[in-house]
Amino acid sequence: MSTVPVKFRQANPVDKETIQRISAAAYIPAYMAVLGTIPKPATEDYGKRIEKGEVWILEVEGEPTGVAVLEERADHLLIYSIAVKPDAQRKGYGAALLEFADQRAVGIGLLEVRLYTNERMEANLRLYRRHGFAEIAKRYIQVGPDRCSSIWFGDWTRLRPGSGQADDRGNRRGQLKAPASLLLRRGFCR
Repeated sequence: MSTVPVKFRQANPVDKETIQRISAAAYIPAYMAVLGTIPKPATEDYGKRIEKGEVWILEVEGEPTGVAVLEERADHLLIYSIAVKPDAQRKGYGAALLEFADQRAVGIGLLEVRLYTNERMEANLRLYRRHGFAEIAKRYIQVGPDRCSSIWFGDWTRLRPGSGQADDRGNRRGQLKAPASLLLRRGFCR
């Protein structure tokens, strides 16, 4: 990761165009190359999400560089979208956005973070797995005349203890098998 200090701040209405520009620049080339389609976060009007306090900006040396859209749910925090400007990708800012989502979840009392991606987005899958996310479900959605496969991910290291459910690797949720340093670093141990 870059050693340049980063700052996270909640977006405000004047950031809307910047958020849309970062999201489009991050999503369109990646998704067009693999799926031949433009995903919703690339073209979404973020005005309502900004009003609801769901949008956060990662700044590097005062410059908006990344965006996280985080939806608070009753039992988990959903990462709706993370996006990093193309010229700043592969410098650890995506990981910083995931870490920020972890901290946000803990700060609001949630012990689970979820996200989803298309199963053909292999770079996304590698990033999420590297950061402790594990597949919890798969669903198929219809997009126009084509059937589009999506994978839901949830970080099993952050599920509430005692649920007793096993994931696809045979790990019992609540019997966390991630290294303690990972759990502590992410702030999910109490």
